[in-house]
Amino acid sequence: METDPDKFNATLTRSNIKYNSIVKPIVRLMKYWNATHGYPYFSFELETAISDMDFCNDNLESGFFYGIKQLSSYGLPDWAVKKVDLLKSDARWVQEYLEREDIFKTKKALNRILPDFFN
Repeated sequence: METDPDKFNATLTRSNIKYNSIVKPIVRLMKYWNATHGYPYFSFELETAISDMDFCNDNLESGFFYGIKQLSSYGLPDWAVKKVDLLKSDARWVQEYLEREDIFKTKKALNRILPDFFN
């Protein structure tokens, strides 16, 4: 796969500036998820997909969940599609538990997305 890191870095930086510096942290979180779940996405493809998303009116939390919701599993192998589907399900549960103010279950569901991230 041919890439142009300098061009992409400029694109990512523009997107990050446009959306109040939340894009790069979202990319980092998603790359952590990707690495801890067997790399369902090529890293560059994941970064590109996130940097192309519209995070208008989002903060880091809402943007993270929006990004998860918008991830496409088109063209991924079956095992990777299952990982993405599970990610989306876990993200919905995190949001549900936050609404219920159930911090224990929120942390448990979030740990399924970002294992050992908060330890």
